[in-house]
Amino acid sequence: MTLNSGFNDILLGTETSQLSTNEYELFIKLYTIDSDDNSIFLGEVVRTLDPISLALSRYDFTFDLSEFTNNFDALSKAFSSEYNIDFYITVESSITNCIVDTHLFTGHFAQQILDARFEATVPISDLQYNT
Repeated sequence: MTLNSGFNDILLGTETSQLSTNEYELFIKLYTIDSDDNSIFLGEVVRTLDPISLALSRYDFTFDLSEFTNNFDALSKAFSSEYNIDFYITVESSITNCIVDTHLFTGHFAQQILDARFEATVPISDLQYNT
């Protein structure tokens, strides 16, 4: 996944060097939704983002499914065509306890997902077509 996260549209007279925080994180969460619209939380990965650079910056991440969940049964059903289960991923960047060292700071906190891919490699697969 490639994303931009941070403050942008900063007006003249202020800059991100006037901001500081020690809590700047990215949360990736996995869910499935069954045919009855029940959402099942599969797991979460938290990555710390650079708290020094609070301006809109580019980040590249690769995640392994084993970091998210031990509920591989629910995850495998989401990837199987015989179950009517959807799989979805949420991405959230969060900045908390931000200290602003200026009288006026104007800017927007933004997150832009530039590229997101999901690839699963399995050692054993039971492929069935047109059954």
